[in-house]
Amino acid sequence: LKNLKVLNTTEHIPLLDEVLELVNGRVPVLVEIKRNLLPGILENSVVKSLKNYKGDFAVLTFNPVALRFIHHNAPEYISGINIGKMEKFAFRFAKFNNFINNFSSPQFISYSMRGRIPEFSSSYFRQLGLPILAWTVSSKEEELMARRFADNIIFEDYIPE
Repeated sequence: LKNLKVLNTTEHIPLLDEVLELVNGRVPVLVEIKRNLLPGILENSVVKSLKNYKGDFAVLTFNPVALRFIHHNAPEYISGINIGKMEKFAFRFAKFNNFINNFSSPQFISYSMRGRIPEFSSSYFRQLGLPILAWTVSSKEEELMARRFADNIIFEDYIPE
């Protein structure tokens, strides 16, 4: 990553360790692992980088196998799963929720606002005691909807009042 430059500048993409050093515990950090493969070097590196971090953080991924890896190798980490297109998920929910809960043991659920949050599944996860995040909220309308279902919100290109 250090060899990749941002646009036409001399700046490189910061490594996780560099970001953590810069943040230095001033705000909570949500580290998202975006990878569909079996856990490996990336997940090990994230676990290692976060071991020495003194601030508040959580780890998030779409990949239930990566989440299980994080949960197994760093059980003290708060970790959650991203759930994307909710239209499809709602129909497969009854079968899928047991897989998520039993296999990867998330401590929170992060829903995409692009697919809209179904009341049934968000109510189910809340009954299990799992906090719900909504992402990425980029308008007042999405914020109002997210506030009905979510415990916290990830904003993008929009500053809430």
